[in-house]
Amino acid sequence: MKSIKNLILLLLVITTISATDIFAQRGRNQFNQGNTNANYQNRFCLMIPNLTQEQETKIETLRMGQLKDMNLYRNKMDELRVKKRRLIYENASTAEINTVIDQMTALKNKQTKMRVEHHKKIRNLLTEEQQIYFDNYVNNGYGRGRGIRGNAGRGRGMRCGRGMRTNNRY
Repeated sequence: MKSIKNLILLLLVITTISATDIFAQRGRNQFNQGNTNANYQNRFCLMIPNLTQEQETKIETLRMGQLKDMNLYRNKMDELRVKKRRLIYENASTAEINTVIDQMTALKNKQTKMRVEHHKKIRNLLTEEQQIYFDNYVNNGYGRGRGIRGNAGRGRGMRCGRGMRTNNRY
């Protein structure tokens, strides 16, 4: 009798741990099959009120071009980050590391200029009322992968300065 109780208790603990692990997976359940922020981001410009079919088509064309360009920039930036880390761990000279940092800065500069140009191209397709809507939401970070609260969705965790406060010094 005691071994049956222990077996049932063990099965209950295993089930609880498994269920906890399954529910800990963010963004994957029967109602939400993936990243809702990406789904929202894909439809953001199409949520601008009173868009014509022509405007939607042009915005989607601009968006696809922008996504391709930004993917190229992101890939190049990732390569530069890896190169910088490798140089740091190999104890390379400061000049070599600074060269990579300068390349990263130049790339970020180009990327920012492209984003501004893309924003202006979309804005030029819109009527004055649509521009007001577009400007208010884009300037607040909506539709750029930042979510409604303006964070990048990477999870804040318990980093220094975030989360629970253990003393009153802050």
